Amino acid sequence: MGVVGPAFSGESAAAGPIFAEGGVPTISPSATNPALSTNGWDTFHRALGNDATRGPAAAAYIKDTLRGQVCLRDR
Repeated sequence: MGVVGPAFSGESAAAGPIFAEGGVPTISPSATNPALSTNGWDTFHRALGNDATRGPAAAAYIKDTLRGQVCLRDR
């Protein structure tokens, strides 16, 4: 038994201690706050990168692949 969620970082921070105390594994599809993985909860997992890795990766893609050019549609 486990939980898919909570959906957001704030909810994960609030519910994380309760799930960890009960030994209930959780996997969040969207909680990206880097601090969530530093709480010592061995039951918390996420299905995506955190904000500390996603931001730099997006910036590198814009700089290196798109060469800093972003297409703004419907302006």
